[in-house]
Amino acid sequence: MPHTKLALAAHEVAGGYDLELQFAAPVAVRNADSAYAVEYTLPRNNGCGAKGTAGLPIESDLARGQLVRVTIFIGRQPGFHGTIHGHVTFGRQPDALSGPTYDETTIGRFSFNLP
Repeated sequence: MPHTKLALAAHEVAGGYDLELQFAAPVAVRNADSAYAVEYTLPRNNGCGAKGTAGLPIESDLARGQLVRVTIFIGRQPGFHGTIHGHVTFGRQPDALSGPTYDETTIGRFSFNLP
């Protein structure tokens, strides 16, 4: 599976940040059997609230090379600082709502330092 460059633009908005990701799909998605997903982990400090990984499946048919745009909202509470780490994956999925869980491959990574 080829890797691809992820472009990340962060915009401060009311209550936090919008992280806008863009990448060219290295593999086509023709049906609900496969999908891309964005997964990210919040910084590990007391101001960030719940720990763990969050994600967002990209539920769309895509041509190989098609530009994909995804926006993730990161809410910001007082004391919330550190680095958000994330990656985009591609793989087979068990149903149309789950995102990839089988033969999952990371196609690119990103990070954002909260000021």
